[in-house]
Amino acid sequence: VTGTSVTWTGTTSAIDAGTYTANATPDANHAWSDGTTNAKAITWKINPKSVAVTWGTTTTFTYNGQPQAPAVSATSGINVTRTTETNAGSYTSTASISSVTGGRARKENYTLTGNTKAFTINKANATMTDTTLATGLVYNTKAQNLIAKAGNGAGGTIKYGLGANSTTAPTSWNTSVTGTNAGTYFVWSKVDADGNHN
Repeated sequence: VTGTSVTWTGTTSAIDAGTYTANATPDANHAWSDGTTNAKAITWKINPKSVAVTWGTTTTFTYNGQPQAPAVSATSGINVTRTTETNAGSYTSTASISSVTGGRARKENYTLTGNTKAFTINKANATMTDTTLATGLVYNTKAQNLIAKAGNGAGGTIKYGLGANSTTAPTSWNTSVTGTNAGTYFVWSKVDADGNHN
Protein backbone atom coordinates (compact mmCIF):
# COMPACT_ATOMS: atom_id res chain seq x y z
CA VAL A 1 0.00 0.00 0.00
CA THR A 2 1.47 3.36 -1.02
CA GLY A 3 0.39 6.99 -1.27
CA THR A 4 1.80 10.51 -1.03
CA SER A 5 1.11 13.31 1.42
CA VAL A 6 0.00 10.85 4.06
CA THR A 7 1.54 9.06 6.98
CA TRP A 8 1.07 5.30 6.98
CA THR A 9 0.62 3.05 10.00
CA GLY A 10 -0.61 -0.49 10.34
CA THR A 11 0.36 -3.11 7.78
CA THR A 12 1.48 -1.60 4.48
CA SER A 13 3.26 -4.61 3.02
CA ALA A 14 3.19 -8.37 3.50
CA ILE A 15 4.31 -11.61 1.93
CA ASP A 16 1.80 -14.18 3.09
CA ALA A 17 -1.75 -14.54 1.81
CA GLY A 18 -4.28 -12.85 4.05
CA THR A 19 -6.27 -9.71 4.76
CA TYR A 20 -4.51 -6.68 6.21
CA THR A 21 -5.32 -3.17 7.38
CA ALA A 22 -3.25 -0.03 6.76
CA ASN A 23 -4.08 3.39 8.22
CA ALA A 24 -3.49 6.62 6.28
CA THR A 25 -3.36 10.07 7.92
CA PRO A 26 -3.01 13.25 5.77
CA ASP A 27 0.00 15.45 6.50
CA ALA A 28 -0.40 18.99 7.80
CA ASN A 29 -0.85 20.43 4.28
CA HIS A 30 -3.56 18.05 3.08
CA ALA A 31 -7.04 16.81 3.90
CA TRP A 32 -9.40 14.20 2.51
CA SER A 33 -11.94 15.18 -0.16
CA ASP A 34 -14.59 15.53 2.52
CA GLY A 35 -12.41 18.02 4.40
CA THR A 36 -11.55 15.70 7.25
CA THR A 37 -8.05 14.84 8.36
CA ASN A 38 -8.69 11.79 10.51
CA ALA A 39 -6.87 8.55 9.79
CA LYS A 40 -8.66 6.24 7.39
CA ALA A 41 -8.38 2.46 7.51
CA ILE A 42 -7.70 0.71 4.22
CA THR A 43 -8.26 -3.02 4.04
CA TRP A 44 -6.26 -4.89 1.45
CA LYS A 45 -5.66 -8.51 0.59
CA ILE A 46 -3.13 -10.98 -0.84
CA ASN A 47 -4.89 -13.94 -2.40
CA PRO A 48 -3.47 -17.47 -2.08
CA LYS A 49 -1.70 -18.87 -5.12
CA SER A 50 -3.79 -21.41 -7.05
CA VAL A 51 -2.27 -24.87 -7.44
CA ALA A 52 -3.83 -27.51 -9.71
CA VAL A 53 -4.39 -31.00 -8.35
CA THR A 54 -3.35 -34.01 -10.42
CA TRP A 55 -5.51 -37.10 -9.90
CA GLY A 56 -4.57 -40.68 -10.72
CA THR A 57 -6.36 -42.39 -13.59
CA THR A 58 -7.71 -45.28 -11.50
CA THR A 59 -11.18 -44.37 -10.28
CA THR A 60 -12.76 -47.81 -9.99
CA PHE A 61 -11.79 -50.11 -7.13
CA THR A 62 -12.93 -53.40 -5.63
CA TYR A 63 -13.79 -53.70 -1.95
CA ASN A 64 -10.84 -55.03 0.07
CA GLY A 65 -11.64 -53.85 3.58
CA GLN A 66 -9.09 -51.01 3.35
CA PRO A 67 -9.54 -47.26 2.71
CA GLN A 68 -9.32 -46.46 -1.02
CA ALA A 69 -9.47 -43.44 -3.34
CA PRO A 70 -7.71 -42.19 -6.49
CA ALA A 71 -4.07 -41.18 -6.05
CA VAL A 72 -3.44 -37.44 -5.79
CA SER A 73 -0.48 -35.07 -6.20
CA ALA A 74 0.33 -31.42 -6.80
CA THR A 75 3.22 -29.12 -7.63
CA SER A 76 6.53 -30.07 -6.06
CA GLY A 77 6.68 -28.78 -2.51
CA ILE A 78 2.88 -28.86 -2.08
CA ASN A 79 2.00 -32.02 -0.20
CA VAL A 80 -1.63 -33.07 -0.53
CA THR A 81 -3.85 -35.69 1.01
CA ARG A 82 -7.34 -36.84 0.06
CA THR A 83 -10.42 -38.35 1.64
CA THR A 84 -10.92 -42.10 1.26
CA GLU A 85 -13.73 -44.60 1.66
CA THR A 86 -13.81 -48.27 2.63
CA ASN A 87 -17.26 -49.68 1.83
CA ALA A 88 -18.66 -50.40 -1.63
CA GLY A 89 -20.41 -47.41 -3.20
CA SER A 90 -19.96 -44.24 -5.24
CA TYR A 91 -18.06 -41.37 -3.65
CA THR A 92 -16.24 -38.09 -4.20
CA SER A 93 -12.71 -37.71 -2.88
CA THR A 94 -11.62 -34.23 -1.75
CA ALA A 95 -7.96 -33.20 -1.76
CA SER A 96 -6.47 -30.76 0.73
CA ILE A 97 -3.03 -29.37 1.46
CA SER A 98 -1.35 -31.24 4.29
CA SER A 99 1.95 -29.35 4.31
CA VAL A 100 4.30 -27.19 2.24
CA THR A 101 8.06 -27.56 1.97
CA GLY A 102 10.41 -24.84 0.76
CA GLY A 103 9.76 -21.11 0.54
CA ARG A 104 7.78 -19.85 3.52
CA ALA A 105 6.30 -23.34 4.05
CA ARG A 106 2.83 -21.99 4.79
CA LYS A 107 -0.07 -23.96 3.36
CA GLU A 108 -2.31 -20.91 3.87
CA ASN A 109 -0.45 -19.28 0.95
CA TYR A 110 -1.94 -21.79 -1.50
CA THR A 111 -5.34 -22.95 -2.62
CA LEU A 112 -6.15 -26.04 -4.66
CA THR A 113 -8.11 -26.13 -7.90
CA GLY A 114 -9.72 -29.30 -9.24
CA ASN A 115 -9.62 -30.74 -5.76
CA THR A 116 -12.49 -33.24 -6.07
CA LYS A 117 -12.68 -36.54 -7.94
CA ALA A 118 -15.52 -39.05 -8.28
CA PHE A 119 -14.71 -42.72 -7.75
CA THR A 120 -16.42 -46.06 -7.20
CA ILE A 121 -15.72 -49.03 -4.97
CA ASN A 122 -17.35 -52.15 -6.41
CA LYS A 123 -18.51 -55.09 -4.36
CA ALA A 124 -16.14 -58.05 -4.10
CA ASN A 125 -17.31 -61.61 -4.71
CA ALA A 126 -18.16 -63.55 -1.58
CA THR A 127 -16.42 -66.92 -1.19
CA MET A 128 -17.26 -70.06 0.71
CA THR A 129 -15.19 -72.99 1.90
CA ASP A 130 -16.83 -76.37 1.49
CA THR A 131 -19.16 -77.68 4.15
CA THR A 132 -18.57 -81.19 5.48
CA LEU A 133 -21.79 -83.20 5.60
CA ALA A 134 -22.55 -85.65 8.37
CA THR A 135 -22.14 -89.32 7.53
CA GLY A 136 -23.20 -92.54 9.21
CA LEU A 137 -26.35 -91.09 10.74
CA VAL A 138 -28.86 -93.66 12.02
CA TYR A 139 -32.55 -92.99 12.58
CA ASN A 140 -33.24 -92.31 16.25
CA THR A 141 -36.63 -90.51 16.15
CA LYS A 142 -34.88 -87.15 16.76
CA ALA A 143 -33.82 -84.36 14.44
CA GLN A 144 -30.13 -84.74 13.62
CA ASN A 145 -27.71 -82.13 12.32
CA LEU A 146 -26.84 -82.89 8.71
CA ILE A 147 -23.71 -80.71 8.89
CA ALA A 148 -20.59 -82.23 10.44
CA LYS A 149 -18.45 -79.13 9.89
CA ALA A 150 -19.80 -75.81 8.75
CA GLY A 151 -18.12 -74.03 5.90
CA ASN A 152 -16.77 -70.52 6.14
CA GLY A 153 -18.35 -67.67 4.23
CA ALA A 154 -16.06 -64.75 3.48
CA GLY A 155 -18.18 -61.71 2.82
CA GLY A 156 -21.45 -62.97 4.22
CA THR A 157 -23.31 -65.66 6.14
CA ILE A 158 -23.58 -69.28 5.03
CA LYS A 159 -27.15 -70.53 4.78
CA TYR A 160 -28.31 -74.11 4.26
CA GLY A 161 -31.46 -75.60 2.79
CA LEU A 162 -32.96 -78.92 1.75
CA GLY A 163 -33.65 -79.32 -1.93
CA ALA A 164 -36.04 -81.80 -3.50
CA ASN A 165 -33.09 -83.16 -5.48
CA SER A 166 -29.60 -82.16 -6.64
CA THR A 167 -30.94 -79.71 -9.25
CA THR A 168 -33.92 -78.09 -7.52
CA ALA A 169 -32.84 -75.40 -5.08
CA PRO A 170 -34.45 -75.11 -1.65
CA THR A 171 -37.24 -72.61 -1.07
CA SER A 172 -36.09 -71.75 2.44
CA TRP A 173 -32.65 -71.22 3.94
CA ASN A 174 -31.30 -71.28 7.49
CA THR A 175 -27.98 -71.24 9.32
CA SER A 176 -28.38 -74.96 10.12
CA VAL A 177 -30.17 -77.92 8.63
CA THR A 178 -31.49 -81.11 10.24
CA GLY A 179 -33.22 -84.33 9.23
CA THR A 180 -35.32 -86.75 11.23
CA ASN A 181 -36.55 -89.54 9.00
CA ALA A 182 -34.41 -92.14 7.33
CA GLY A 183 -33.66 -91.31 3.72
CA THR A 184 -31.47 -89.32 1.40
CA TYR A 185 -31.20 -85.55 1.90
CA PHE A 186 -30.02 -83.00 -0.65
CA VAL A 187 -28.25 -80.31 1.37
CA TRP A 188 -27.60 -77.03 -0.44
CA SER A 189 -25.49 -74.15 0.81
CA LYS A 190 -25.03 -70.52 -0.23
CA VAL A 191 -23.58 -67.29 1.04
CA ASP A 192 -25.93 -64.44 1.89
CA ALA A 193 -23.57 -61.63 0.96
CA ASP A 194 -23.17 -58.50 3.07
CA GLY A 195 -23.30 -54.98 1.65
CA ASN A 196 -19.74 -55.13 0.37
CA HIS A 197 -19.99 -58.44 -1.50
CA ASN A 198 -21.89 -60.02 -4.36
